Amino acid sequence: MNPYYFLKNYLKYKIMYLKNEINFRKGRVTKLEYELKRLLYSNVQEWGEGYFYQSYPPLNIPGWRSTLSRVKIYRLEEYLNKNMDVLDIGGNVGFFSTYISKLVNQVSIIEKNPKLVKIGEKIIGFSKIDNVKFFCMDFKNINLKNKYDFIFSFAVHGWIGYEFREYLLKLHELLKNEGIVLIESHNIKNDDLHEKLNSVQDLFSIISTGTIDDDPRYVRKFYYLKKNSRQYNGK
Repeated sequence: MNPYYFLKNYLKYKIMYLKNEINFRKGRVTKLEYELKRLLYSNVQEWGEGYFYQSYPPLNIPGWRSTLSRVKIYRLEEYLNKNMDVLDIGGNVGFFSTYISKLVNQVSIIEKNPKLVKIGEKIIGFSKIDNVKFFCMDFKNINLKNKYDFIFSFAVHGWIGYEFREYLLKLHELLKNEGIVLIESHNIKNDDLHEKLNSVQDLFSIISTGTIDDDPRYVRKFYYLKKNSRQYNGK
């Protein structure tokens, strides 16, 4: 992280930490939200600008990106069903996937930051949700035996540590036959995701695409990819 950016965010987090203390003492936030924010502000995070990266509507917890808006824009209710097992790669605090867990059978969230995992697990425990599980690890170290019907890959392909084709091969392996990936670009101004997807047509077919501008900083593209069942060369 850039040292100037870190210093700027460090001061911002200190101020937000103090504001959280004041808001709790004055009864402006619930005890749960207060505890979650204390965890969040205990270290400078790279994403979210000092807020939870995702909102959690059932408890009115705000976030940098609106979960309700994203679910609507992605049209997720058209694609998910109660029989599906879902994998979320780089799930952050997991508020998004925890919210959609009511639409599916099971959700597995991979997140390597233990503080974000702790925040997500507090929400799961408080809400008594039993079909969401966190895996606190780097995606490159996963050894999951399960296969999934649906995978979320939200603007993480540039940070995951794999070359793009290698990453898509990994997703291909993790999916059941005809499984689906919802992959989101980074800022479309400097992300050539569409061109990259054209290079893996032996692995996936694009079945739908759209644009999302819920993040105040970026406009992103998203793609629904369906796993091709035919053989591929594996390279």
